[in-house]
Amino acid sequence: MRRSDMVSGGIVIVVAAFFGIMSLRMPWNASEWGVYAAPGLVPLILSILLLSCGLILMFRAKWSKAHYDRMERLNAEVPTCGGDDETDAASTRSSDKSSLSEWQRVLLTVGVAGAYVLLLGRIPYMLATGLFVLAFILAFRGGSIVKAAITAVATAVLVWFVFAKIFLVTLP
Repeated sequence: MRRSDMVSGGIVIVVAAFFGIMSLRMPWNASEWGVYAAPGLVPLILSILLLSCGLILMFRAKWSKAHYDRMERLNAEVPTCGGDDETDAASTRSSDKSSLSEWQRVLLTVGVAGAYVLLLGRIPYMLATGLFVLAFILAFRGGSIVKAAITAVATAVLVWFVFAKIFLVTLP
């Protein structure tokens, strides 16, 4: 896990640096209010925060052995569901078959996000967002279909309301 955190931290840092550079290329004096209304300010702040997260992830992976020891200990202490040993063994075997490798998870994430991007503008925004959240939850086994559907609908409505009604952002 330490190695994957180092790689993930490096990727986050590269993405943050790219966004930071691109935000600096935006106009900074286009408004009468100066820097405070510059279109590149929020992306720059977000890229700095993202860069900080990547650095923290890499530093923790490099120097915090106690963190990973604690995580392994917590994972070992998680009780198994059910009381029958044969049932537990069968469920373990079936979950091993359906568990995804790290690269499969990355590809699944890219695929679901890519499908979302392709749907934006072709179907209503709330429907595309709801389908994205539903697919993501179901793909990574975040809960039952009912919980996933309720979460997807609530997320789509909340995101639409916050951006369209409060921030007055035109959504695709």
